[in-house]
Amino acid sequence: MKYIKSTGTKKDMPNLVIIIPTYNEKENIKKIIEEVLKQQPQIPSHSLSIIVSDSHSPDGTGKIVSKINEYNPQVHLLDVKQRGIGLALKKGYDFAIENFRADVLMQIDADLSHNPNDIPRFIKKIEEEFNFVQASRFIPGGENKLEFHRDIFSRGANLLCRTMLGINEISDFTPSFRAFTTDLYRKTDLSDIPWQKKSYIFQPAFAYALCRAGAKIAEVPITFTDRKYGKSKLNAGRYIWDLLDFTTKIRLKKIKNSLL
Repeated sequence: MKYIKSTGTKKDMPNLVIIIPTYNEKENIKKIIEEVLKQQPQIPSHSLSIIVSDSHSPDGTGKIVSKINEYNPQVHLLDVKQRGIGLALKKGYDFAIENFRADVLMQIDADLSHNPNDIPRFIKKIEEEFNFVQASRFIPGGENKLEFHRDIFSRGANLLCRTMLGINEISDFTPSFRAFTTDLYRKTDLSDIPWQKKSYIFQPAFAYALCRAGAKIAEVPITFTDRKYGKSKLNAGRYIWDLLDFTTKIRLKKIKNSLL
């Protein structure tokens, strides 16, 4: 794993590091970086940096980020050899903490399905002393602008998560748009999280782990739109299987512990 490192953080203020996991996002990466950087004036209380955690994209995504890094020290490339969004994010979190002394970690998709203009609302919740802020399409003010069958799929997946995991404080486990404090991350038990899987099971699994660590949770309503450029990496069949497998194992583990 190689990286381009530079120093762009301001001293004497909390460091917000936003992780953008990528694989073949050359059409979107420059735009998402520009839109995220535009948020710095809206969050003057934090110093903002970006780590693009790229799964060694063959389409040249990493090269684009490298060129941006040459003139903008707020943007960094982490070249992760292995595929998988969970692994890319995990390595991004750890790298941000170890190398940039991150106080707040955030993640956002590269495909512009999430609106970077929402970032200041996440940080406002962090400043209100919530330590885990999750995007939600299913609370007042939120909207899921996907085709009908994909909307039903999303709602069903989240109903399964709430029912099997026993967590009602989160209405939307699946978006890769969230912020949390480094302190919470450090005390989170990561042993149940299937980091290595290439499906999106990481998202609900990691949310569950943060909740178990005693997270003080807030949700921010978002409007989720489908990508305009590039190809989705979601494999619905694999994701359904992984979700059923993960939630069932957690449910059985809870039952077993209750009988001890």
